[in-house]
Amino acid sequence: MSHPVLAKGSGTPQPPGRTPHKAPQTPLRCPGGETLLPGGNPRTPVPPEASEAPAREAMNHTYGPTSAGTVLLDLGADTGALVLYTPADLGGAEIEISPSTTGAVRTHAAVRPRPGPRGMRYAAVYAGLAAGGYTIWRDHDTPAGTVTIHGGQVASHHW
Repeated sequence: MSHPVLAKGSGTPQPPGRTPHKAPQTPLRCPGGETLLPGGNPRTPVPPEASEAPAREAMNHTYGPTSAGTVLLDLGADTGALVLYTPADLGGAEIEISPSTTGAVRTHAAVRPRPGPRGMRYAAVYAGLAAGGYTIWRDHDTPAGTVTIHGGQVASHHW
């Protein structure tokens, strides 16, 4: 069994044969319109200009099915992940979650078709979540459920 190795000067486990990349020296434009500044934290990108915000808020993407082995999860002592299973009619929808504290920043993931041994399922995957309680949002004001993330584990929830 192979074990991840720590990249030199990093606390991030790396699979065997993989070397860490240097951070970009110029701003990086992300698919959602955010800009990641050099040396910035990828979890706190700079939001796009205000004129782009209404279009981004109304996003609904069309994705093809995910191939086997295409989801990479960041798990650690204080970091877990969530797989949110949904009905097929939510395919392409962006579903938000947030820590269960008042005013917490929300993050979103797209619902995608995911092939499995029992056929196609639809799910959003949230990787690299800090351990703790989370609210799953049906819309801006309505919670759809709650889930607890434990470090080193993958939680699941059904819409």
